[in-house]
Amino acid sequence: MKLRRIQKIGLFIFFFSINFEVWDPLNTGYFSIAKFTGLLYFSTLIPQLQFFLRTSGIKRFLNPLWIFFGILTIVNLVNTNFVSSAIFDFSIFQNIILVILLVNHSRKEPGILEWGMLAYGFGSIAFALLYYLGIGIEESGGGRIRMFGDNENVIGIRMCISIIYLLFLIIKNPLKFSSKRFLFFIPVPIMFSLLLATGSRVGFLSFALCFILGVFLIKTKRIYIRIFILGIGVVIGIYIWNYVLLTGTLYERLLSSAQSEDLSGRDEIWKSIFPLIRYHPLFGVGTTGYNLYCYTVFGRFVSPHNVILEILCYTGIAGLSAYLYFFYRISRISYAKFKYSGSIIQLLLLIPILGSIVSGQILLTKIGWVLYAFVIGKSSVFKAHLKKIKQVKRLPSMINR
Repeated sequence: MKLRRIQKIGLFIFFFSINFEVWDPLNTGYFSIAKFTGLLYFSTLIPQLQFFLRTSGIKRFLNPLWIFFGILTIVNLVNTNFVSSAIFDFSIFQNIILVILLVNHSRKEPGILEWGMLAYGFGSIAFALLYYLGIGIEESGGGRIRMFGDNENVIGIRMCISIIYLLFLIIKNPLKFSSKRFLFFIPVPIMFSLLLATGSRVGFLSFALCFILGVFLIKTKRIYIRIFILGIGVVIGIYIWNYVLLTGTLYERLLSSAQSEDLSGRDEIWKSIFPLIRYHPLFGVGTTGYNLYCYTVFGRFVSPHNVILEILCYTGIAGLSAYLYFFYRISRISYAKFKYSGSIIQLLLLIPILGSIVSGQILLTKIGWVLYAFVIGKSSVFKAHLKKIKQVKRLPSMINR
């Protein structure tokens, strides 16, 4: 019992710290708060590591990831060079292992990932309060802000995820809180202000789509409740848009995207890497070959800011097919959970993930993999529940026969 409690605390601390993923308070160049808490969490699992590394019941999710990683490793080996010789991508490997650990933790402690996401929300609240107090803020171009060395878009996506999850806790109350859960409304304006201050278009658009979809997908048997929810949604939506108009930075970036197709230089990067994809379409050139290409073309490493193009560069069509099949599996179980149990949160959280895939980075950031684990968690239990539902639905027809 004591070990279980330690493991639970370790998970909560880790989830909380994801908001400070790249913060290196000692300026070591390789240490970060999230790395430390991740190792701390892992150390609590070592006494029962065999259990936490089980893959039974989730191989349909893991196999495409291992195929993608296997292709990446082989292609890295083939394309080693004087710029980059790192064959084994430890960051992606440990993220896949993280998914396995978290899913098995949810098997051992049903509902633990829901509580973990709450701890993540508390971390986002703390992050937003530091912004409100002017601590850790760094100015970047165009009036956008970043904090603790983190990317503006990553911060925006994190705030989007936390706000949506806190609103979900308030409205659906899956953790069975009392009316005190409405206190979660208090930090939301500060968190939303931070989201806008980052000027993250992908963060804001992800939030807007989550909000609109959530309003329409919330299930209720009473029509007047549905009308009330829609009315409140429209009022809040109008208020949010008026608030965006007042902020300036984000509105100008959205306007420039719509009027002049301004993609903050992404289009130029994409044009520059298309030749690499065209000449190596099947298996790519690995991270090793991509680093050499960047050194030759840009003089430094440049992120594609698009995970699909990034994977095409690394592993070509073969690796991209495996990764997209994994994402298809994730999407399918999310939709099934919504269809048969009414749970909308897994479906909603796919939106910021998709936003990161299209216009950001998710292969190395922890929150994307944590959300994958959150969706997969209890999927084997859900499959058994779904089987029972289908059996019950077949009973009337069997009786009529």
